[in-house]
Amino acid sequence: MMEKKRLTLNAKLYATLALLWIGLIVLLAVGLLANRATMMNEKRLDLQHQVESAVAVVKSYQERAARQAISVEDAKHAALEALRPIRYGKSGYMAVADSTQCCACCLSNPLQRISRSAA
Repeated sequence: MMEKKRLTLNAKLYATLALLWIGLIVLLAVGLLANRATMMNEKRLDLQHQVESAVAVVKSYQERAARQAISVEDAKHAALEALRPIRYGKSGYMAVADSTQCCACCLSNPLQRISRSAA
């Protein structure tokens, strides 16, 4: 006959403790992944809002130039100056590219300001 092997009380307690720890670790991992997804979504929405704001500013100057209220060059310069204070995040910056994909201006970049003042 085959004897049943029973677990001792210590083994049962350690097994229960191990399962609890595994469960806590799994819950922590799920929570961290959900938090990361939420943070990434917030960053994406913030960037989308910043870009939409910048596009609205540029379109307003484009409409002024189309109505010939100001010249095209003045509209470009005024739009760049209006976009200069816009930042992504606390210390980020935005870059403006024209239709030929040339970078017209990197706006509000702290490193750019330091290099300009040093020159």
